[in-house]
Amino acid sequence: MNESRSYVFYEGVADDDDYFYFRLRRDDRTPGHFHNSMEIFFVKDGSSAVTVNGAERLLTKGEIAVSYSLDVHSYCARDSSETYAILLGQKYCARFLDAYKGRLDSFLPVCGGTEKIFGLLERFDRERADFNKLMLRGFADYLLGVLARYYPIRPAVRNKKNELLIDVLSYINENFTRDITLKILAKQFGYAPGYFSSLFNTYVGMHLKDYINRLRVGKVNLLTAQNADITLTAAIMQSGFLSAESYYRAKRRFGGTKNR
Repeated sequence: MNESRSYVFYEGVADDDDYFYFRLRRDDRTPGHFHNSMEIFFVKDGSSAVTVNGAERLLTKGEIAVSYSLDVHSYCARDSSETYAILLGQKYCARFLDAYKGRLDSFLPVCGGTEKIFGLLERFDRERADFNKLMLRGFADYLLGVLARYYPIRPAVRNKKNELLIDVLSYINENFTRDITLKILAKQFGYAPGYFSSLFNTYVGMHLKDYINRLRVGKVNLLTAQNADITLTAAIMQSGFLSAESYYRAKRRFGGTKNR
C-alpha cells in the first residue's frame, strides 16, 4: 500500500472561501486528505506518487495533479523531489469555474506550455511577499487561464462513492470523541455493515476502529499540548477513549499522530 494513503483526514483550515496557500515543498509526503479548496500540485523536480479519488499516478518533472473541492488526494515523494502546492479557496477559482463550466483532468502531462507554467510559478515564488489580495487573485486567474489554454476542460462527473466518503469522514471528524461503531455508522448512512466496512477500508486504507483511534490519539496530543493544566487522564477521556489501557494500546501504533 502507498504510505501516503495510510489514512485520510479532513483539512478544515483550507475551507475558507478566501484561502490562499502557496509553497515549494521538498520530499512531500502528505497523506490522504480533503477540503473545500481547489489544490494544484506541480512537480518541479524528481517524482511523486499522487492519488486523487483512488486513482494513483507516478508524476515526474513537469507533470501536474489537480484536485477540486472535496476530492480525496495524497502525495508521496518517490525520490528527492521539489514540488509546488497551491490551494485556492472558492473566491480564487470562482471565475475559472464559471467561465469554463468544467474541470481540468486530475493528472496533466508535460505539454507545450510546461516551461511557461513553471516559469510563472518560479517568478511568483520570488515575488509573492509583495503581493496583496488583489494581486493574488490576478495571479490565480492568470495561472488557471494558462492551464485552460494548454489542457482540455471536461464536464464534471459526479462521484457518488466519493461523496459518501466525504460525508462519512466529516461525520467521524465531528463525532469521534463519542461512541462510534461500524454498526452505528452503517445504519447512519443506510448501508449493510459488511459493505460499509469494505468501502471504508478500500477508500481510507485502514479499518474504521484504527482510523478513529488515530484521531483520538491526535486529540490527546492536541489537548495536552494546548493546556498545561489538563491531566493526561482527563485528556484521554475527553478524546473518546473508554480507558487508559485502550489509549496506550492505540498510542503504541499512532503515537506521533497530530490532527490537522
